[in-house]
Amino acid sequence: MKTLVLFYSYEGNTELIASEIAKTIGADQVRLHPREEKHYTGFMKYVWNGKSAVMREKPELEPIEKDLLSYDLIFFGTPVWAGSWAPVFNTLFERWNFTGKKIACFYCHAGGPGSIEKRFRRELSTASLLGFCGFVDPLWSKKREEQKQRAREWAWEMVRLATQDKR
Repeated sequence: MKTLVLFYSYEGNTELIASEIAKTIGADQVRLHPREEKHYTGFMKYVWNGKSAVMREKPELEPIEKDLLSYDLIFFGTPVWAGSWAPVFNTLFERWNFTGKKIACFYCHAGGPGSIEKRFRRELSTASLLGFCGFVDPLWSKKREEQKQRAREWAWEMVRLATQDKR
């Protein structure tokens, strides 16, 4: 099964989980990069990144070298900003139609998942949505290794479900 881990990471938390998943199941990995990205620190990162998510901004993306729709199973990974995905996913969903694709979604957060799963369900209603998994600040967590292990186990479970899914 041709598998892709497609993700965006702001501080490295989502990248840590994405890399763990890709390495575990032998998937290709693509990081979404906005053409222009400002990195804020402290409280301001919550203000500006939260505003971008709430306003559903659609930043221009750097070119993606892979044919996203050629994959059988796609893992989407994002940080949670104001209860939603990072704005690069707004651009992604505007440009690509994932109808019929087998999709698994993971997200990293510090203050809770908000409504991210509900939003993914709504956006990917024509896809075969296999499952979700959330991680709490895995880079800085005392339970970092446990979260990486959970990512590995969840990844294999998603592969199993994708193999059984006949839609």
